[in-house]
Amino acid sequence: MKKLFFFIVILILSFNKSFAYTNYVWQGSSSPTPPYTNWTTAAHKIQGAVNYAVDGNLVLVRKGVYDEGGRITPGFATSNRVLITKNITLSSVNHPESTIIVGAPGTDKFDYDSIRCVFMTAGVLKGFVISNGYTGLNGNMVYDASGGGVWLTNGCVVTNCTIVCNAASWGSGGGVYCLNGGTVASCVIISNQSSSHGGGVAIENSGNVIECEISKNIASIYGGGARCINGGSIFNCDINNNTAKSGGGIHCNDNSSILNCQISKNTATDDGGGVYCSDGSIAFSKIFANSAVENGGGVFFSYGGALTNCLIYGINSADYGAGVYVNNGGYLYNCTIAGNNANVRGGGLVCHNQATIINSIIYENHALIGDNNCFVISNIATISYCCTAPTNGLPICINCISSNPLFLNSVAEDYELQGGSPCIDAGFNMLWMTSAEDLAGNPRINDGTVDMGCYEYVPEPALSLFIIFIIMNLHKSRCDDR
Repeated sequence: MKKLFFFIVILILSFNKSFAYTNYVWQGSSSPTPPYTNWTTAAHKIQGAVNYAVDGNLVLVRKGVYDEGGRITPGFATSNRVLITKNITLSSVNHPESTIIVGAPGTDKFDYDSIRCVFMTAGVLKGFVISNGYTGLNGNMVYDASGGGVWLTNGCVVTNCTIVCNAASWGSGGGVYCLNGGTVASCVIISNQSSSHGGGVAIENSGNVIECEISKNIASIYGGGARCINGGSIFNCDINNNTAKSGGGIHCNDNSSILNCQISKNTATDDGGGVYCSDGSIAFSKIFANSAVENGGGVFFSYGGALTNCLIYGINSADYGAGVYVNNGGYLYNCTIAGNNANVRGGGLVCHNQATIINSIIYENHALIGDNNCFVISNIATISYCCTAPTNGLPICINCISSNPLFLNSVAEDYELQGGSPCIDAGFNMLWMTSAEDLAGNPRINDGTVDMGCYEYVPEPALSLFIIFIIMNLHKSRCDDR
């Protein structure tokens, strides 16, 4: 019995050991031989090593341009340069800039023979340039037509990659498409395009984009930089210089969230230059220098959603609502909207039905026709504990002030408050503020009552009387020595 137990243990250890090796890819290897377990026998094509890898393996790739090989998505039509369906880590050895996975356009750009760069249902992709991937016009919209650069799902991770110059046909996600969970972290997503939604990134149902730069992407319809559909989050990202019909920077809906982002210089040919949001949330973000042809240069809210602790400034522009346009429901909490410019009305804010604005500063905005700061189209809007001018004429205005908020230096776009600002301790405390921070990372409530705007006033620490006494006496003793 003991011999049998010992044999089983040895068998298990041997079995586990056989699953714990590294597969290698190097175009300069002299004798490529499966299962590619050293540099001498390394595969010349990435897919070759991936095919022989098993769960838990590391696949290492040396620098080179990998534009050969691939597999068709199981059960579908589109071919992929690399297809990963096992829990492996595919990683470059050298700098990501020198290890490039290249797809290919079809005969007629988006055609049946288009090649996506990477399709993954498991595993980790780390440290590559992902370029020139295309999806086709045939087949399934999600599996064949979406995610020109990378398609991922089910908790897959893509990290430290540059995803550039990829395209999706009639699906979503020119650079990246994430379905039902997954994470894209510390990536540069640049110059991708979609004929539909999410020029840079499209997230559907759930998924996370973290600490990425999303720049110069184009979508024909929604979300030039990113599109979140029915959930998903974008955290600590820089979204700039993207273009779409609606939501030049980001288009999000249905419980999607945007947190700690910088959203700038994006363009919408319709609504929402920076962000178009429907029943989603935007918090702790700076939104500036975006433009929309029609409504909501910085942010366009439609049918719900919340904007919390955000700064909307720096000449966001649109015909109506250069800073923010709220349409049929939306909430603004502790935001500062300043320095925006409307071509018609509502330089700072336009409220069109069911808007709720609390603890916000809407000041120093401009509009060509009128209503520099606020323009309320219907009477179903509540503006309370806010600083704006004028306050007369607003339909429901509760505990609002029209005094100058005394920004620290609005010319230099510093919208923190000076000491003596009428906005200090003039807001309304809310439950979400417990243990929360302002946009600068200070406690959201500093002195018992919250301040208006996105910044709490934090006075400079005063020297104690004891320290002042010591300094004065030290100075006196030096004078006596003279």
